Amino acid sequence: MNEIVKIKNVEEFEKLIKKNETVIIKATAEWCGPCRVLENTLKGLNKADLDGAVLAEFDVDDAEDISKTLGVRNIPVLFFYKNGEQKDKLVGNVPSNNIYGAIRKL
Repeated sequence: MNEIVKIKNVEEFEKLIKKNETVIIKATAEWCGPCRVLENTLKGLNKADLDGAVLAEFDVDDAEDISKTLGVRNIPVLFFYKNGEQKDKLVGNVPSNNIYGAIRKL
């Protein structure tokens, strides 16, 4: 199972995307059922296919500053970062094939 790093504020978010080449960040909420399903999907991804990407998440209710910075309107949503820049975004409870496709495009 893949580890998912919890980020709590915009400072942690910025440090994470600067420190790591590839980062996948999930916007989530404790009350969100589809978010829990997506978390299981992320944890089950093949580590080799992640190509060294760091998985992270933040709770939209607890980290409103990150939500505002990223312009979160719906959850769950995945943000894909490469070298500190957002390259892609997937909204909703997406299957693993869509996630792998977004990783390959990075």
